[in-house]
Amino acid sequence: MSLLEQMREDWNRRAREDANFYVAFARRRQDDRDFLASAAEVVGILEQEFVRLPPAPAAGRRALEIGCGPGRLMLPMSRHFGEIHGIDISGEMIAMARERLRDVTQARLHLTGGADLAMLAADYFDFAYSYTVFQHIPDPEIVWNYLREARRVLRPGGVLCCQLRGAPPLRSETEREASTWTGCYFSGEQMATFARDNELHLVSLTGLDTQYMWTTWLKPANHRPPRPAMALKAVTAANSGETRVPARGRDAVVALWIDGLPAGAHLGNLEVSFGGARTRGCYLSPVSVTGACQMNVRLPGNTPPGAVAVQLCDEGIAAVPAPCSIEVLPPPPRDPKVLSVSDGVNIASCFRIEMGGAKVTIEDVERPEEVSFTVAGRPAEFLQFERKDPVASIYEFAFHLSHKTRLGIQPLVVEVSGRRLPPLQVEIAGVTEHRQAGQEQHDTEAGGAGGAPLGPAVVGKRNLARALARWFHRQKS
Repeated sequence: MSLLEQMREDWNRRAREDANFYVAFARRRQDDRDFLASAAEVVGILEQEFVRLPPAPAAGRRALEIGCGPGRLMLPMSRHFGEIHGIDISGEMIAMARERLRDVTQARLHLTGGADLAMLAADYFDFAYSYTVFQHIPDPEIVWNYLREARRVLRPGGVLCCQLRGAPPLRSETEREASTWTGCYFSGEQMATFARDNELHLVSLTGLDTQYMWTTWLKPANHRPPRPAMALKAVTAANSGETRVPARGRDAVVALWIDGLPAGAHLGNLEVSFGGARTRGCYLSPVSVTGACQMNVRLPGNTPPGAVAVQLCDEGIAAVPAPCSIEVLPPPPRDPKVLSVSDGVNIASCFRIEMGGAKVTIEDVERPEEVSFTVAGRPAEFLQFERKDPVASIYEFAFHLSHKTRLGIQPLVVEVSGRRLPPLQVEIAGVTEHRQAGQEQHDTEAGGAGGAPLGPAVVGKRNLARALARWFHRQKS
């Protein structure tokens, strides 16, 4: 079986088993109301990029979703366009989308071969987007081809907004999941290189080194009026407009205020030097006809406090003769905080563990390997972590509870680099004895493929029955 055939077969199977879960990841057997509500955050991210589109009435605009699944995003996005198309490799997903969008007269759905947009005309769409699709494709070249195809089908001045995996999957994920789930990942520098090589302007690049790396691209307009010479007018803190910026944390982002940005300049061929340490920007605002714009840049790690010279460079060559400067403040003391606690599978739960595994998100963590968890006095098992936000040093920690953990309200103790955080309480509704490190509990608790998840009380009773059966077996051996 070829890779494309395997991708189609796997996604048809996932659609039949539990399409809402595999598309939105929140929990098993979501009802349609919760499933559609989960689209709101993603739609908000996409809508922010509409400001980059050339002026036009909504009825005259066309959009394309690459990997539309069962139509979760197409439904709310359709209100912004006179015509919206969705493509997917899974016929099962397309059938679900067709039913969901049956009253959306401007919607068009296409079954794709899995590697291109051959059924779509060039220079046709104003806006193209994709979310949690490319991160599941095993072959990076297929993803690159989709990006090239997206450029082909966009009109000049059109916008592509898509999410890609910016970090490798966890080892436990690669051990138990198919490659059509774990997919491939990319670096920010690969994005910049692709932009330069394919005349596609990279204007936003966030979530670097995380699973959810967001990118926004512009297809250059055919007409590019001349602009004055480029000048760096000022450098400020991006979030406050002040001339001082902290060395670390959510506010460690700098804004460069530019005049006369050349028509071909973008994040892929611009660099910023902070006292000689070079980095790329993460956001380029819409550019005025005179080239006036704002470029945001994360302050490089380990930037020393004090006045730091800031130089704008074009492909490694100093582009603005006179640099500006900004005062870098000493980093504030670390103040780690727990942002969320959920079940390891039902991530929509809040401080409730149903399937024997937990996910805890903590902000301002310097050394994630020095974080530990204790539930009801028992250390967590099979702990692993993943970076979620490099700017705010946010990490998500996943672990299993000891199978001896009692059900009910139990204390959760979190220690970060030897520092105990304020006490927390979680509701333990189910625990499981782990067959191997990192194994997801929905495989054992879901009652077989396509089965409805067990209620918390049933989960607890089944765990007790299994524990008793194992104990009797050990007594006999």
